[in-house]
Amino acid sequence: MVASDLPVALVIPVFNGTAFLAEALHSVLVQQACRIAAIIVVDDGSTDASAALAAAFPAPVQVIRQPHAGAAAARNRGLAATSEDCIGFLDADDRLPPGSVAARVAALRSDPGLDAAIGLTSQFISPELDNAVAARFQGADRPAGAPLLGAMLFRRHVFDRVGGFDTGLGHGDFIDWYLRAKAAGLTSRQCDAVVLERRIHGGNLTLRDPAGRKDYLTVVRRHLARQR
Repeated sequence: MVASDLPVALVIPVFNGTAFLAEALHSVLVQQACRIAAIIVVDDGSTDASAALAAAFPAPVQVIRQPHAGAAAARNRGLAATSEDCIGFLDADDRLPPGSVAARVAALRSDPGLDAAIGLTSQFISPELDNAVAARFQGADRPAGAPLLGAMLFRRHVFDRVGGFDTGLGHGDFIDWYLRAKAAGLTSRQCDAVVLERRIHGGNLTLRDPAGRKDYLTVVRRHLARQR
C-alpha cells in the first residue's frame, strides 16, 4: 500500500472568513503524494461571501451551510459528512505547507496501531497586520511541536471511540476533545515536518469573548475530575 491509498478528508469550518479562506483552500488543493478525497467547508452562518467563495472552487471541495452554531458544531457537521479513512481539520485563516498531508499519512502508514499523527507548527504574520504589532512576534516562525488540531491527522475510528467536539464550549473544544481522547488511550506519533502554518492576525490576538475563560476553566475541571 502506498500513501495515496489512504483517502483523506479535510474539514474547514468558516465564519465570515473571506479574507483568508481562498489561501487556506489553495494550500490544500496543491498537496501532493496523497489522496485528498474530500475538502468539506462548513459555512457556520457567515454573513459575508465565504460560502460562495468556497463553492467556486473545484472538486473535491464541498460546501455545507448551517446556521451559526460555533466552530465545534461546524467541525462535527463536517465530520458527519465524511467517510474517508483519515480525517484532518484546518482553520479557515491558516494554511498547509507543501507535503503536509503526505507526511502525516506516511506516519500513520508506518504503524497501523496509531490513532493519529502530529506534525510541527510554524506561525506567520499576516501581511495586513500593523508593523508595530507584528514586531512583537519576531521569531514566531520557529517550528514547534504541539498537539494542535490543524497539525494532526486522525484515523476515523478515533471519533467513533471518543465522540465529537463539545458544542457547549465556545472556546477550548479541541483541548477538551484531546484530553478525552488521551484518557481513552489515544496513540499518536510526532512527525519531523512542519505540517501547519498558523496565521497571526488582528482577529486572533485577543480573546474576543470574555466567556472563553470560563470555557477553559470548565475544560480543566473536567480533566481533573477524570484523574480521580
